Amino acid sequence: GSRILPSPLSPFTSIYRPEQGKLWFSALEKGLFEVDLATTKVKPLFEVELKNITVFDIINVGKEYVLATSKGIYQIKNSILTPKFNTENIPVSSLLMLDDFIIAGTYGKGLFCYNYISEEEEKEWSSLFPQDLSVQDLLLDSKSRIWIATYGKGVYLKKPGKNNIHHFSAEKENPYALHYNDILKIFEDNTGVVW
Repeated sequence: GSRILPSPLSPFTSIYRPEQGKLWFSALEKGLFEVDLATTKVKPLFEVELKNITVFDIINVGKEYVLATSKGIYQIKNSILTPKFNTENIPVSSLLMLDDFIIAGTYGKGLFCYNYISEEEEKEWSSLFPQDLSVQDLLLDSKSRIWIATYGKGVYLKKPGKNNIHHFSAEKENPYALHYNDILKIFEDNTGVVW
C-alpha cells in the first residue's frame, strides 16, 4: 500500500477517525495531526497548545472530543482545545465514558473518575483501586463491565455494583490464566469474549 504519513512523525501513539475522510494521529511528543485521506495532506492540530505533548487516547463525547495526553486531559469543543478536570501534568493513558462519567487511567497514578458535567472527581470510585496503577487500556464491554489493563499488576475487572471488583494476575502454571502482569491492550470480540 501507499505510505501517506511522513516517517519523522513516528512512533505513533494513537489513531482516531473523527469523521469520514479524516484521520487523526499522534506521534510521541509531537502533538496531534490530521490526515485528509482524499489528498493525503497532513496538518498539525493545536500546534502550539500540544507542542511536545503525546496524545495517547481520544474519545468522542457528543459533539466534543476528549484527549488523554502526557500532560493531562484536554477537551476539543467548537474547535477550541482546553484543559479539563484540573489534570495538568498527570500523564493520562486512556479514557472511558460511562453514563455521565469519564474514567481516566494514568501512568503510575491509578484511576480517576470525573463527572463530565460538573467536572467533580468521584473520589470514592477512584479509591477502589490501587493508587499506583500504571493503566495501559480501559474497556467497557457489552455487559457494562469495566476492564482495566495495567503494566505490572495484571487486569482489574469492575462489574456493575458498588464494590464488585476482581483482580487477575499472572499464574504461569495455569493455562487458563494470565501468564504475564504486563497487559497493554484489552479487546472484546463479536462473540463477547474479552482478550
